[in-house]
Amino acid sequence: MANDLNDLLEEDGEVCQYFLTLPPKVQDDLTMRAEEIRSVDDLKQYVHLLMG
Repeated sequence: MANDLNDLLEEDGEVCQYFLTLPPKVQDDLTMRAEEIRSVDDLKQYVHLLMG
């Protein structure tokens, strides 16, 4: 498991590509919560919360 969002993005190219398709505001908000995001599921949950 990744330690944070940055590790997750470095470890998985598909996750990185997905992240880059998100609106810049969502990317910024996720980056602010990087330490809380350690898995793809964490990432998807935050995206769902941020995008409604």
